[in-house]
Amino acid sequence: MARALARKPDDGPTWYLRGIVRLRQDRNDDAFGYGIKASTHRDTESLGLGVAARAKMRQGAFQEAFTTFSTAYELGELDRVRLFEWMLLAMHFSGESIRARSLAKKVIAEGNARLVPRAVVAMVDGGDWKRFATETRTFLGEFEFAYLELGLCLADLGLFDDATSMLRATLIEGPLNEVVRPLPLYHVAYYTARAGKDDTATEWLHRAQTTCDDYVFPSQVDALPILEYAIERQPADARAHLYLGNLLAGLGRLDDAVRHWKQAVQQNQTLSVAFRNLGIDAWKRQGVLSDAVDWFRQGVVARPSDQVMHRDLANVLIALGHRREAISLLKSMSPAPSLRNDVTTVLARAYLDEHQCDESLDVLETTTYSNWEGDIDNWLVFVGAHVERGRERLKHGDALLALEDFEAALTYPKHLHVGRPSRPREAKALYWKGCALAALSRTSEARAAWQAGAAGAPMNEEQKDYISKCEEQLETES
Repeated sequence: MARALARKPDDGPTWYLRGIVRLRQDRNDDAFGYGIKASTHRDTESLGLGVAARAKMRQGAFQEAFTTFSTAYELGELDRVRLFEWMLLAMHFSGESIRARSLAKKVIAEGNARLVPRAVVAMVDGGDWKRFATETRTFLGEFEFAYLELGLCLADLGLFDDATSMLRATLIEGPLNEVVRPLPLYHVAYYTARAGKDDTATEWLHRAQTTCDDYVFPSQVDALPILEYAIERQPADARAHLYLGNLLAGLGRLDDAVRHWKQAVQQNQTLSVAFRNLGIDAWKRQGVLSDAVDWFRQGVVARPSDQVMHRDLANVLIALGHRREAISLLKSMSPAPSLRNDVTTVLARAYLDEHQCDESLDVLETTTYSNWEGDIDNWLVFVGAHVERGRERLKHGDALLALEDFEAALTYPKHLHVGRPSRPREAKALYWKGCALAALSRTSEARAAWQAGAAGAPMNEEQKDYISKCEEQLETES
């Protein structure tokens, strides 16, 4: 940015971004100056004033912050929602609490579902976070994300004690929090430290480190310094390394993410998610399948019940040509009815590719699927197995049994959860059905099957190929 400003000293957006960087570095005097500099340019006037006011809030200059936020909001340009919310908070802390509460209640009554106005009401009412938690839980979806976001908003203005009190009431203590998850504990530890209470922060960090839960995937960029602080204070916190790696990966910093995931598994061999993340990176990004196998194998050891890990390991083994090993791996898991749908599809396809059609169909028939919209992989395996088995039967002279397979390949069993589309991919099954009927001397029925196949939509190369074969049979038989 320094080089950009050297080339164009009057570039408002660059001054604004430089102010944001200084806020993140806690260099509030510099942030204020850069914000004021950005505000002298028409296109970044309100944004620059917002940065300057945030710096003043952090310094405890609440009246000056309120005046600056108000000016920025009245410009009626960019970032009006956040400027209004920051203005409400500054209004309260500058001594105009009754007015702040009135404005907050007004927007709430108008249907505003954002949390800051309700937080202002809670603060004005003496820190009534318990009622805040009860009321907001009634309409929030991902409430952990929402409360963490509110905490980050408060902390951004230097309101660390309020952020701590809010998170304790909403996500840690009280009847609504039967299960306490790790991220709120890390956030509270950081806010407590920023408020100058290092001993208490250490206690929160220890609690966070020893709190185990699945599906912990931080996504807010402002959580970076929180997890970095946790690792700085407790370098052996394997879970903090895992969570920071997850956040960095989401932000596209994959090399940094891998470094933290490796730290995590070096310190704690039970963190299966970190092993899987390393396996996915080796497989999908680096293309080193042998490394992916190693990571996935360690993940299976770390959590033998993780079906996703088994599925991914099986897929990589198949890609390496070790299909029989993949089959053995998936067979070693629970019986089919308790397996994930995608796991059974991988197993069924592996059997099919090994020309074990009976086993492939047995796996499919013992599973009831619930597919994602547009997912027809299990049906394609079903069709492939019936067609291949039918061809073998036809080759060995059993046209009647072959016909049963080819006709089955044209069905859409309810348990597969795949409906017949408006443009079905049925030319292959219809071609072989015609061949079986011809072998049984049912000539007119054979022609009808080939005619139906020839009339199919050219959806992909296989479909096109079998449409052509149906057309050729019709010409031969005419």
